[in-house]
Amino acid sequence: MVSITVDKAPRTLLVACFLAWKALLLTIAIISPQPGYDTSTRLLFKGHGIRNVEVSSPDVYSPPGTHAPAQGLPDLVMRLLLALTRWDTIYFASIAERGYVYEQEWAFGWGFLKFLSFLGTNIPLTTEKLYNVLIHGIILANVSHLISIILLFQLALALQTSASNGKVYFAFICAALHIFTPAGIFLVAPCPEALFSLLSFAGYLLYVYSWIDTGLQYHGPIQDLYLILSGFCFGLAATVRGNGLLSGIIYFYDALIWLIVSAERLVRIRVFNISALRPELHAQLSSIRQRRLPATVTAGMLVGIGFAGPQYIAFQQFCGSHILEKRPWCHAFPPSIYSWVQSHYWNVGFLSLLSCQTYNEHAFLHPETKSEAPDQDRNAKGLQDNMDFDINRAFE
Repeated sequence: MVSITVDKAPRTLLVACFLAWKALLLTIAIISPQPGYDTSTRLLFKGHGIRNVEVSSPDVYSPPGTHAPAQGLPDLVMRLLLALTRWDTIYFASIAERGYVYEQEWAFGWGFLKFLSFLGTNIPLTTEKLYNVLIHGIILANVSHLISIILLFQLALALQTSASNGKVYFAFICAALHIFTPAGIFLVAPCPEALFSLLSFAGYLLYVYSWIDTGLQYHGPIQDLYLILSGFCFGLAATVRGNGLLSGIIYFYDALIWLIVSAERLVRIRVFNISALRPELHAQLSSIRQRRLPATVTAGMLVGIGFAGPQYIAFQQFCGSHILEKRPWCHAFPPSIYSWVQSHYWNVGFLSLLSCQTYNEHAFLHPETKSEAPDQDRNAKGLQDNMDFDINRAFE
């Protein structure tokens, strides 16, 4: 019965699954005990008219008469805002409301927060910008997630060249898995992940459309447009999350292929014997037209601009000529505030989890790797000693 429904109306079924899943997550968020161990959310709302709803101590909310009322928001909405404004979302809401103030806040995507700030300012739902930002963020996250599901469905269809009956079913499974993603509540709360997935899937779909129905041949400017638009989407994604820069690898690959073909034509010999490994790849190389290269370079530049643009804005703020005492990262090459903030304030970054400092965590999580001696009793004792040592080191 399900397969028949998938064949007839796959998108409708995806929307139904999406709504049911979101309803479950929202219900869990609303009925979850509050405020919990973290009162940061209520401290954030202090001064923005939060009402005394299940507040455990009088110093975490505004005394009566000091601040404006809660703008007529229903208790259910306020409870939902309290539940979904946690962890990084507190940073997102604060920055979107009043802009970047502290250096460490530049770890969070400039594009996403500026867009939230624009919505909160120009499309008011209440008289408090903070509430506007949060409500718009929740709406944006859920709408973006839904659109990204449909885009992924279309992408899975476009990537399949066969016309088999399982084509739609396969695409449906791919999209359905994106509904029930482990991200869970993060795609409900005002977080950038949903918008990032929307822009990324849109970029990949447009990139596929730049090749689709053309075989190995290049047909004209419409493919150029698709290619440039894909770079534009990836560039926007890079402003939302820094790892969107990795999407530009596909343009680097295309440019590299063109260089290989050009080199082979120039010296009239096969520079890289790729056909020995993948004969179909070399056939593709010989069919690429030089005219596609400008669009490829343009798309790649758009991705780079999306990544570097916000960092240039930060550079002007912290390292401009009017700044007397410049920050250490201003003298680095490249002067990336993103890399500096990730390593200096958050102790994260590329390959940071492979450092010697994380050895104890790996040893603690995988103690079975130390138990290879034949004597089981001795193994158990040695394993316990190793675990005790790791625990003691972890809390030093």
